[in-house]
Amino acid sequence: MNHKVYLFGAGNVGKKVANILSSTPDIEIQGFIDNNKTSDSKPCNYKVYSIEEVLPLLGNAIIIITTANPTTIAEQLRAFGITKFYTNYFDFLKDIQALPATHSQLSEHDIFTQWWYYSIELLPELITKGQHKRNAPMLSRLLLRNASLKGTDCLDIGSMECLIPTLMVRGGAKYTKAVDAIGHCAGKISAVKHYYDVDFDYQNVGLMYDLDKKIQGCFDMINCSGLLYHVISPYHVLAGIRPLLKKNGLIIVSTNVINSSEYRMEFNNHGRFQEEANTFWYITIPLLEYMLKMLKLKPIDCLYYPHDNTMADESITKENSRFSFFNDKPSGYLSVVCRAVDTPDADKDDDWMKNATIGSWEYLELTDWTRVENNPTSDIKYTVPPERESSLQTDLLQTVNSQKPATNTSEESTPDTHVLKLADYM
Repeated sequence: MNHKVYLFGAGNVGKKVANILSSTPDIEIQGFIDNNKTSDSKPCNYKVYSIEEVLPLLGNAIIIITTANPTTIAEQLRAFGITKFYTNYFDFLKDIQALPATHSQLSEHDIFTQWWYYSIELLPELITKGQHKRNAPMLSRLLLRNASLKGTDCLDIGSMECLIPTLMVRGGAKYTKAVDAIGHCAGKISAVKHYYDVDFDYQNVGLMYDLDKKIQGCFDMINCSGLLYHVISPYHVLAGIRPLLKKNGLIIVSTNVINSSEYRMEFNNHGRFQEEANTFWYITIPLLEYMLKMLKLKPIDCLYYPHDNTMADESITKENSRFSFFNDKPSGYLSVVCRAVDTPDADKDDDWMKNATIGSWEYLELTDWTRVENNPTSDIKYTVPPERESSLQTDLLQTVNSQKPATNTSEESTPDTHVLKLADYM
């Protein structure tokens, strides 16, 4: 059976997908659809249509969206009464049973050779090239393992190729939702779902502010890792996440930090911490803890990985990677597990926090505290490993600097890293 398709988006992504699909048996590309059609444009020797022009030609053909942000295009198609479309080409290939099934097929396929953030085994011993050392510890993954996820509702924010959501499902979660700003990893996520035989919901949310207005429901476990240094206003993001957490629920917050006793954030001017263009703030450890406590989140466990150990793969040079750490200040990556509590965890002599959480309209209105109070109570359990129980101090900075920091693992096969293998379950 021949499958006729139109590709919505005649840019670089569309051209790339056209080259892939044109070499796939039983697929006939009819042309491109593009909102910015030009009369003389003919990418990959296919005609470009406006959406109005393609409507009478569509028939039984399928539209595949090939833009960086498929959500907007999907809304446009629905407005024209078109409901038969795919937001990424890999879902289409999956549905017509054209997935790479052998090592030779997959190793040459775009789904494997394109850029990946995580290193993920798609077929036995065939692992994508991620952006981290194969033996660098993944702190949020290590901490997630101490939580009992069976029967829980879980949310992962900034999921990329969905390593954590895959583990949440395999760890027994009743419901798992993954969210990211745009659908830049949609095809890869579909691949992970297929090869790992897992299912979870996925949603593009745009900018990560006011997530409580974009995401329905509430969750026993939320993972917010690798996000806060990518946003202009970290507190604003946390304030929007807080209403999504059930009472007594758990949240893992992981971010790049400065190991200092001061309360401040430092800006990534001139790329002095990282050259990655979406990296803005490094927060000091005490300030991060203060923000969490103001939001009624009590730290109960943490892991710290100094940037001196550098998570970046040494085979990826400064010229071709956005993930180099330059150590302008003593810095590292900190993962903190917090329990949702009913009151801000202010120090006894901290009248300012007490007054701010009662009378500041910024504090009272940025977070939907009515929704927080009406959320159901979670019974999710968390066990602090014995080796870290003795290192828990009265504040996060003391804890970080008294416990043994996380180090690179001794074996690449360990399930403690940014590498996901087919046999991994947590």
